[in-house]
Amino acid sequence: MTALHTVVVGCGHAATSFHLPAIADLVDAGLASGNITIVEPTDVNPADLPGSPVLRRELAAAADPDRTVVHVCTPPAVHVATVMAAHRLGYRKFVVEKPMATTVFDAECLIRLCRDGDTELFVVANWTASLLTDRIRRELGLRRDVEVREIAVTQFKPRLERTLGNSAHTSALDVEMPHMVALALSLIDGPLAAVGAATSDLVVGEHRQHDMGSASIALRSADGVPLWLHSDLTAPWRERSIRVDWADGRRLVGFYPCGSDDRYAQLFQGSLAGPMAGPELFYDDTVRRFLQAVYSYFADRGPKVGCDVHFGAAVVEIINAARQLGPVTAMPADFVRGNRRLP
Repeated sequence: MTALHTVVVGCGHAATSFHLPAIADLVDAGLASGNITIVEPTDVNPADLPGSPVLRRELAAAADPDRTVVHVCTPPAVHVATVMAAHRLGYRKFVVEKPMATTVFDAECLIRLCRDGDTELFVVANWTASLLTDRIRRELGLRRDVEVREIAVTQFKPRLERTLGNSAHTSALDVEMPHMVALALSLIDGPLAAVGAATSDLVVGEHRQHDMGSASIALRSADGVPLWLHSDLTAPWRERSIRVDWADGRRLVGFYPCGSDDRYAQLFQGSLAGPMAGPELFYDDTVRRFLQAVYSYFADRGPKVGCDVHFGAAVVEIINAARQLGPVTAMPADFVRGNRRLP
């Protein structure tokens, strides 16, 4: 198939900081045509956007649906409505920002939509496309005969200004946690169950934004492996990290890139008693790797990506189950400090 056209619905942070720069690279790789349309009802200056896109206030009917990928970068609450509207106009290839939906009912609506066999949808889960994640999967495979004692995934970043100025999210469970749940699902064979969860408020002076300070989820695999996920949106530092501990004392700690200014990952390996060897450094542009895999599949040049509509629905189910649970219990004492202090 020839290079694919692109329609981006919504022109907020995700579109301008991640999708559009990555699409520019896909043009260079011959996967995207450079024919980019942005659908955004508010005023946007095209000079501020990469790729010289065409701007529209409303989505128009698909002129060439077989060669067009729709990126849904609207607020999560309207993801389903956006996909449905685009589908009625003839579009059949979708990339949807996380979370794919905010309710299990909405996720099931998207599953039914894709049952026609002609519609395919992938949810953005770029941590699963990371080179660091590939390395961790390889280690888990090589050591599959050794019991995994626990896995801890942490994310810290100051998101104060965006949270205070944007009401698109109403819970920290919907900001970074979808990426973290997706990562956990991609590492563990079989289902994961939420067994505990908690959120905290963002408090700035006398202003309080409920549930937007931090979020934690405790998961268990089918064979009893605990997975701890913690996202702090008020932290004064940036960190995206994962720690895997095995029953024989082996430990692996990985740090994902935290922003577009530096896309290098770091991997440390050693034992619980220390010291840790590393870091091993490698370039890891997760968004570009993810979108390149999706476009390659849509263009009949690569295998199907794992983060399809069913995968997205599993993430939604876990997060919505977590909303109904009580506080996380038995959280590792050092967990909320992250992995910066290596043994």
